[in-house]
Amino acid sequence: MAMLAAWPSLLVLGAPTDVPSDVYSAGGLTLLTYNDLSNDPKNGSAAVLVHAPAEFLSAEESCRKLGETLWSPDTASFTDGLNSSLSYQIWQESFPKSQLFWVSKASSGDCRAINYRGELKEVDCAGPGSSKLPALCTQSAPVLSTATNNVRTDFIVNQRAGDLVYQGFRDFFVWKFRGIRFAAKPERFEYARPYEPTPEERSAPIPALFALPECLQVPGEVPDGSNEDCLGINIWTPYLPPTGPSSCKRPSSALVPKRLKPVMFYIYGGALRIGSGRNVYTDGTMLASRGDVVVVSVNYRVGSLGWMVLGDGVHNGNYGLSDVIAGLEWVKENIASFGGDPDRVTIFGYSAGAWLIRALMASPKAKGLFHAAIAQSGPAGIYMAEEPVQQPPLTNEAGFAYKYDSIGWAWENLGKKVVSEVGCATDETALGCLRAVDGTAFLNTSLYAIGITVDGKYIDSDRLTVNSSDNLASDVAFMTGIDRDEAGNNLVSVPIIPGVPLADIVPSIVPAVHSEAIAAAVRSPAFGIPSDPTPAEALDGVIRIATDAFFTCLEQATVYSAARHSTFESLWAYSFNRTYNFPGYTKPHCETTDPEQLEYKKCHGGDHLILFGTMRRGELPDRDGRDLPFSRVAMDHWAAFGTNRDPNPDPAYLAARGYWDTLETLQRLGPWERADVSTDAPIRLLQVQARMDAYSEVEQCKVLRQPLDYFEPGSSATN
Repeated sequence: MAMLAAWPSLLVLGAPTDVPSDVYSAGGLTLLTYNDLSNDPKNGSAAVLVHAPAEFLSAEESCRKLGETLWSPDTASFTDGLNSSLSYQIWQESFPKSQLFWVSKASSGDCRAINYRGELKEVDCAGPGSSKLPALCTQSAPVLSTATNNVRTDFIVNQRAGDLVYQGFRDFFVWKFRGIRFAAKPERFEYARPYEPTPEERSAPIPALFALPECLQVPGEVPDGSNEDCLGINIWTPYLPPTGPSSCKRPSSALVPKRLKPVMFYIYGGALRIGSGRNVYTDGTMLASRGDVVVVSVNYRVGSLGWMVLGDGVHNGNYGLSDVIAGLEWVKENIASFGGDPDRVTIFGYSAGAWLIRALMASPKAKGLFHAAIAQSGPAGIYMAEEPVQQPPLTNEAGFAYKYDSIGWAWENLGKKVVSEVGCATDETALGCLRAVDGTAFLNTSLYAIGITVDGKYIDSDRLTVNSSDNLASDVAFMTGIDRDEAGNNLVSVPIIPGVPLADIVPSIVPAVHSEAIAAAVRSPAFGIPSDPTPAEALDGVIRIATDAFFTCLEQATVYSAARHSTFESLWAYSFNRTYNFPGYTKPHCETTDPEQLEYKKCHGGDHLILFGTMRRGELPDRDGRDLPFSRVAMDHWAAFGTNRDPNPDPAYLAARGYWDTLETLQRLGPWERADVSTDAPIRLLQVQARMDAYSEVEQCKVLRQPLDYFEPGSSATN
């Protein structure tokens, strides 16, 4: 293989005992794995594909620099996974059907190669004019679990992106680059600024082996501490392209035809108060590997440090939103160097992350940075506490999550109180004082100054427009949905007080700005709560009301109006009717040992293990033998949407990858149809026997004053 020291592409290092220092042009590297989400692949079922055609000895050297050898058909079975992986390379036209790939020599010493059907052929590898072929190397990097998820392996790779080189690593399934700085250390209450590399970072590989700390927050999801210097992204990719000279920002398109992958950019939840881009249950490994996409997660500022408005007319909040947009701008500029297609970016977020999805779709600063969006379990309805005793309860100016706050309201009702509680004056000296205060002071206030504001720069309207095609996101494909019983993860029990009507008790259990609507729902026969309920009946009823009020009603009203007005490029809606909450974020009624036979609550966060395929990585059981197949189908839907802006996978793609169970399931159940004004079943009910379904809770939402036509001009609802 020709040595191109002046034009470095990839520096690949093996284990520490064998670390060569030379730079060579590998022509691109793909990890070939058959990922069924079991996290227990068969030995020898994977390979590292070195794309650049080379003579046999150079191919052996390429594998050595990876810490590997040429893949051997004598010690591994081609049909354990490589058959599907190579067929997929042919299907996506990375190689012609006649392509041969170097493998190890036969016992006779003859050189040989293999085709995508697993047929071996002797190939001349001696003397002038010998064959030049791409190579299959072994893949001996380890399979990781949630316990080892944030530990790097010894299989290191250096990859150039623009003028910088980043040092990442691989596990069995993907290449990983973690903790890449996309913005400078944030200055308090300022928008994100571009990161300026140091001279040392410009002259040597930048370690991207460990994620940056989470942004400063109270302990909880993040037990290991957090830091204000937190603005980093993490990348999981199945493919590393060849990169050109340092002056090039992207790989040469001539070198990587049809190989750049769709990008799925994840935004975590946490009520804008907490959250992590390195949560082991939303790790991007399995989605990137099985979905053949590049997954990115981003840190953004949370709590008052991420969102607080000051009263000076200059510092107007939305700092966390600016962080996310800065991350998207970095992706637009650099992700091609990590195998991602900057023109096919799908943003997807959960809970507060879904709230930010809607804000990004409404932001002029984010226009053109993504082509599709998924809002998972996004709150749009009545603001209410996340926990029964949460202090302070979440609130905003309108009392509805879909609406954004004015600067004046956010300062008078939130910011001013926080400023006073951390010991600063609410005058022109506030900014200097706030920047001098220890950051942990902002974690101990009686309320958080959080929320999206109409700052005039990042957000210039009070909501995402859903009832007109004249909006910033009219060219964006939008998928949106919830888990059936979202509020089930926020309540353990509802106290019963003799002689006191439940309608008088509930507003104190689930504080909400529009508490009278909640109380009316408790009394309404539409929700079917007995006048003298048992504790179980009371809990069921309150979970139903809270789910409808905060999630279901205005989620469906969004779909209804967006479908009627062709608001987005395309519209897809879903509801999870099968969930699996991860340890530490669940309640007893959210759990079951038999999801198909026993009723249980489909709670907030119950789609994480399913959509990220992390159940077996977390050593959690398949409860009834259907969890893994269901997770595969759901993940294939999400990856298809990221790839084609349509959640229906191409049957030919599924066949090429050997995803036969998904193919059979979807052929049997029928397609996921668009949410269209002409259909009476716009919602995909995601369960083992998935189907299209009608809007739910229609009468109940009327009681809550959130009817299906809530966003329609002339609606009787206040909107």
